[in-house]
Amino acid sequence: MIGTFCTVGNLKKPFDRFFKIIFNSIDNLPKPILIQSGYNKIKNTNNYDFQDFFQMNEHQKYLENSKVVISHAGAGTIFQCLNLNKRPIVIPRLKKFDEHVNDHQLDLALKLKDLNLIYVVEEELISMQLIKENKLSSEDKIKSDPLIYKLHKRINTIVNK
Repeated sequence: MIGTFCTVGNLKKPFDRFFKIIFNSIDNLPKPILIQSGYNKIKNTNNYDFQDFFQMNEHQKYLENSKVVISHAGAGTIFQCLNLNKRPIVIPRLKKFDEHVNDHQLDLALKLKDLNLIYVVEEELISMQLIKENKLSSEDKIKSDPLIYKLHKRINTIVNK
C-alpha cells in the first residue's frame, strides 16, 4: 500500500510549482510517498521515492493502491481515480507559469471541482482536510453532468484499448 502517489504526467514543460506544494506539504502526506516526476528534476531524499515515468499498468496499480492521489489536471489520471472511487487532489498546470500552452487543465479542474468530484489546490500547502476527504461518497455521481460523463466515457474507451 502506498500512502501518497503524486503524478505530473508526461508534458515536457517544468512543473516546479507542483513540487513546491508537495514538498511544503510533505509532513501532512500519508507515507510512503511515491512521485512520478516526468521531465522534472527533483532531489533524492529519504522523504519519498520517485521515478521519471511508470508503465501504464504500474501507474494504474499505484493509483489503485494509494490512500491519496495528488495529480496534475490530466483528464486520464483524474478519470482513472474517479473509476476507483477516489477523489484526487489536483494541481492544474497553468499557462501564466509556462507549465502548459493554455489553461485547459484549470478549466477542467474547476468544472470537476464544481461537481464535487476532485479537490483543487489553490495555495502552497495541501490542507489536512483535503488529505482526509479523498474518497467519493455514494452521493457523488460522475453521470451528474452530461459533458463530464461523455468525456469520462471517451477517455475510458481510449485508456482501456
